[in-house]
Amino acid sequence: MEIKVKTERIAQLLLERLRTNAGLVDHSLKDLRALGHPYSTARPQAIHSPEWLVHAQTRSLQDAIKIKQEGDTFTVYIDDAEAPHAQYVILGTDRMVSRDFVSATLYELRGEIQKILNE
Repeated sequence: MEIKVKTERIAQLLLERLRTNAGLVDHSLKDLRALGHPYSTARPQAIHSPEWLVHAQTRSLQDAIKIKQEGDTFTVYIDDAEAPHAQYVILGTDRMVSRDFVSATLYELRGEIQKILNE
């Protein structure tokens, strides 16, 4: 997953919000187990809103969200080597519901991004 932008300010905004949206800490693994595995496709449950937010257990997904600059382009990306499970969180599996926090974050920030572009 990569998002390429020409403005460092937008890249930083995306980086921070993606890390925030992939970093819920309101439920531990023990809590999620007690809730009956709410992200299971067998018994999905809405335990927070919006539903696409992701719980951070080890911070590996958050830490794998990075930014790099190549010339005048900034790329916000998830390092697959650090978080190989990211694709399963985003796309879901046959046992786990999808939580596409990347697309949702872009949609969530559309107004702020447009404002920056208009400046």
